[in-house]
Parts: sequence; C-alpha cells; structure tokens
Amino acid sequence: MTGEISLSGRILPVGGIKEKLQSPLIINGQMVDSAEFSFMYHYILIDNGVDIFAADTPEMLASPSEDPNFATQREFFLNLTAKKMQTTAILYDDAKAHGYDIEPEHYVLARAYVDWLRGKANELGISLDTYIKGVFGSQVDEQVVISSLAKQYFVEDYSSGAKLNELQASDEQAEA
Repeated sequence: MTGEISLSGRILPVGGIKEKLQSPLIINGQMVDSAEFSFMYHYILIDNGVDIFAADTPEMLASPSEDPNFATQREFFLNLTAKKMQTTAILYDDAKAHGYDIEPEHYVLARAYVDWLRGKANELGISLDTYIKGVFGSQVDEQVVISSLAKQYFVEDYSSGAKLNELQASDEQAEA
C-alpha cells in the first residue's frame, strides 16, 4: 500500500521503497520482521521521552549523539532498539529451553496497552489501525503490537524471576 495518512495534522507517508521495508537487524541468523523492528524502535523512542510528533524531532534525531560511538541520535536509538531486541530474543530462547512460555497475563498487559492506544485514537477521531500505523510505522498493526509486547513482558518477568533465581549464588558460592 502506498499513499499517506494524516495523524494529528501531520501527513505521514505509507509504503515506499523496498529498502524501507527491510529490517536492519538479524538475530541468530534470522532477519527480524521489519514491522516488529519498526514498532520497537518507535516504542523505545517514546519510552525515552521522544515526542515523535514534535516539529523538531527529525532535527533532534539527525543531531550528533551524546554517545561518541554514534554519529547521530537516530543511530543511537537504532542501536538501542537492536540491543533490546537481541536481549529479548536471547532471553526468550533461554526461557523456552527451560520450559517457560508466554502466559495469558502477558497478553492481557499487551492488550491493555492497545486499549490505551485505542483511547488515544478515539481522542483524535481516527481508527486504531490508523493511529498505530501513524505512530509506529506503516507495517505495524494491532497484532504486531500485542505479540511484541507480550513477548517483552514475558521476558521481563522471566529475567527478573526464574532467570534471576538461576543466576543467584548459592550460600556456599557466596561464602567462597
């Protein structure tokens, strides 16, 4: 689909060149779904206080990074997204190998976030799908948001629960 959508008075392109549709990330030899990468990139921007609709956001993202390892803020946030997704994939695979799986409660939390997005869309008088595409990218839909967040919430629970317990030193190890 090509064209554009309007969100909060801004015209956002939908579709485009093939390179725009390719994920820049490969984990364990598998290319990460570009919709999932787009969602997580924008989610991380928002989580880090970036107002993605502010007029000066493109300029801010193009500005030099405070981290000397990255030329621009955009590169910094792309790297932050890649690291977050790699960590999530590693912990997810580890959890699965230990017999854990995403629980219904993780989907409930993800759906609560989608409900919050729905409220934002309703405030603007647009559909949830239009809002999601306008905020997170033209390839992102409700299912991408739910599956990405459910996995993220699951991994957070696993890493702060079972995995943390596995990594804790025994009394004997602590005394050594």
